[in-house]
Amino acid sequence: MNFPTAKRDLLIIGLLVSLVTLGGASRLNAQIQVTFKLDKKIYMAHEAISGRLRITNRAGRDMVLEGRNGASWLDFQVTDAAGNLISPVQGKPGLESVMIRAGQVLDRKIYVNRRYPMGQTGIYRVRVNVFFAPLNQYFRTKIESLQITKGRKFWAQVVGVPAGYEQEGSYRKYEVLRFDYRGRKEIYFRLSRADSGMVIKTYSLGKLLMVTDPQMGVDVDNRLHVLHMGAPQAYAHTIIDVEGKAEPQEFFFAEGENRPRLVRASGGNVVVEGGIAADQKDTVYEKNEFHKLSEVPPGMPLN
Repeated sequence: MNFPTAKRDLLIIGLLVSLVTLGGASRLNAQIQVTFKLDKKIYMAHEAISGRLRITNRAGRDMVLEGRNGASWLDFQVTDAAGNLISPVQGKPGLESVMIRAGQVLDRKIYVNRRYPMGQTGIYRVRVNVFFAPLNQYFRTKIESLQITKGRKFWAQVVGVPAGYEQEGSYRKYEVLRFDYRGRKEIYFRLSRADSGMVIKTYSLGKLLMVTDPQMGVDVDNRLHVLHMGAPQAYAHTIIDVEGKAEPQEFFFAEGENRPRLVRASGGNVVVEGGIAADQKDTVYEKNEFHKLSEVPPGMPLN
């Protein structure tokens, strides 16, 4: 088809502009690289959904990440299995501005469901958007998929919030659940408000071996005690208060018929009786069999 000279010239100019724009965008993407990878692909309902965000600055100069008009420079695009966008919870604080030096990498753990309600089971897709103010442009990562599933409840109990804690006199619900993930079993703790059912915290206590059932008990201070087997002949003792804060785990070993167990002592306290404490055993204990409670994010999530 023959075009008049003017239309042909306009078409050529348009093509050249498009090529220049694409080339500029390609160079820009090469200068600022953004990646995001989820920590795992299957999560317990209400568990903190986390991943690693990496931003590489190859622009040849320092750059500052800051939001527009007071907004956060970090945002997410979250969709459910049907492709519906999940709206963020309003009023949650965004991230403060951060500088990335030339040639440096920002490597940060971030949590998706701090602002996005993802308490329902099913498939979700997540993309991270990073705003770069000097160019008034978002840099987007590839889409990561995840599945949220329910656990199997072992045990539950409602307790009162004692004096000395925030919202004393109200009630909390403790739950201990089993979670199966690609052949690996884990034991989970969940804390919720007894009146509304709103989940306050959900996190893993570590690997679970079902050779013996986990044992649970509440002491005189309404703290939850959990004793579970996480490796052959090895048990973890976890103490959690009414705010969901866990003390460092203690570890015990079974030796023959001498197995650790939870018992109620005088005064209403709960203690571990039997077995051999880890610091009294000659064999080096493989602590990586258990979840590191230091990794539990504070206050995650409230949705």
